[in-house]
Amino acid sequence: MAVRGSQRIIRGNTAGFVTLITSLKSKGIAAFAAFYFAVACVTVSASELPWFEAKDGKVVVKTRAGSERIFKVPVEVRGVFFDGVQHCVGGNGYISVLQVSDSNPGNPEGGCGSGAEVWLQIMRSNGEMSSRILVSSCLESISLASQNSGLEEQENDFSSIEWNKDGFSVGWFGRKDSYGRSLSSTHYRECGELFCASDVLE
Repeated sequence: MAVRGSQRIIRGNTAGFVTLITSLKSKGIAAFAAFYFAVACVTVSASELPWFEAKDGKVVVKTRAGSERIFKVPVEVRGVFFDGVQHCVGGNGYISVLQVSDSNPGNPEGGCGSGAEVWLQIMRSNGEMSSRILVSSCLESISLASQNSGLEEQENDFSSIEWNKDGFSVGWFGRKDSYGRSLSSTHYRECGELFCASDVLE
């Protein structure tokens, strides 16, 4: 395998970012949210995540500690997968949510009519927005290695997304870079307020 020398800074569209409502109402609540998630700071892979339905641009999720939190999402989002914990990288805490929307809601009988678009949304535990990454897409022919295992419910297996002390990595299935080269994975490391990406070739 070979690692590309160039790096990409992952910004994403902040207008479509998942927002933790309770952490944005006031600095006091933001501090509380940061403290709350810090208690459950862990490094895990995103497999067998609980699913939470969205309604009217909002979704209520449960943390591993059993408390509820409200996230604001774009109205087209059907729901989210949420691991319920904070991920610690470089002294900062991050919350990650997998946001799912239909690929072609206007034409369910057309191309990708039954497909889905999945974005990995990342924010700091104090409510500040970070990176947004498309990790699975019928429209863009993007999928995770874990979504192609041949096992039942593979489409909901996000274990190819793994957090570590430096950031996180994403294992791909059949994804190519801008030069047409096949990618094995992409490693994301903390880069200021965002994450920088380094692609690993097959």
